[in-house]
Amino acid sequence: MMNDVKVRTRDKIAHCWQEKKVRRFLRQQYDGTNSIGTALNIYDGLTEVASNKGRDEFEASYASIATASGVSKRSVIRFVDDFESLRLIKVERRTEGKRSLKSIFTLLA
Repeated sequence: MMNDVKVRTRDKIAHCWQEKKVRRFLRQQYDGTNSIGTALNIYDGLTEVASNKGRDEFEASYASIATASGVSKRSVIRFVDDFESLRLIKVERRTEGKRSLKSIFTLLA
């Protein structure tokens, strides 16, 4: 029955904002590489983590981005390097002695 259907309203849901031009750019960049889906999933994961933190600059582990993206940590590391060279993100990798700490990611315009 139609009366039982609940319609969601925008003011009651959390949003994960993304720049459409970045999504288009990723499709174009990875066209023919069989990696478009992975690239978009990782971008989705990055924007979700940023949205959860409420800012474009956030601290996160590669593992947490992998969980949000639904891909392997190794894929995240590889694509984050690509995204950084494409100037989509900035990454401040931090260490304490030989131990790796969470990196600071910034989504760029």
